[in-house]
Amino acid sequence: MDNLNCFFSSYSTPDDIVPVPDLLKGKDKRADTAARIAVLAASNMLQEKPNIDLTSLNVVVINREGCKSHINKVSNGIKNHQPAQGFFVRGGPQTLATYTALALDSHGAAFTFVGDKNILSDAITTAFYLANNIDNGATLITVVVKNHGPGYQANSALILGKSGHLEGVSSLEEKTLHNHLSQAFELDAN
Repeated sequence: MDNLNCFFSSYSTPDDIVPVPDLLKGKDKRADTAARIAVLAASNMLQEKPNIDLTSLNVVVINREGCKSHINKVSNGIKNHQPAQGFFVRGGPQTLATYTALALDSHGAAFTFVGDKNILSDAITTAFYLANNIDNGATLITVVVKNHGPGYQANSALILGKSGHLEGVSSLEEKTLHNHLSQAFELDAN
């Protein structure tokens, strides 16, 4: 890719027992398993490329389910007439991008796209635009998928942009990013 620097990584866990990532300790330990996986995938990616300016790093996450255990907790509370808080704040998929940004001390944009691999083209275009919107911009894009059994799969790409390259993502760039990120959905189908 001549106009875009991309770095790829994957992260998976065989079960639903995921410790609080070190990057969230002392910040917010309430992160659900899916949010923890997103943070672990992000930190894994940034260990490969440590010289990223986190003050402007953008975070894009694609997920379908959101934070399932928190949703179940709130739903059970409603069923049992027990007050519960934060369903819309912490129960939806949007928390995956915000928890990741919080953990990384990132001050760029944070977006979560709700959907499956059909939304990848829009997410990739957004991530590419965000990376190229400022000098030395970067966007971390991660797909988090709950496996049919226990465990999660997360595929990430770090896009290092070049200022002035806003005319759109090329078909080769989009295909390369799409192929890597969509593997998380394909692993889930097996």
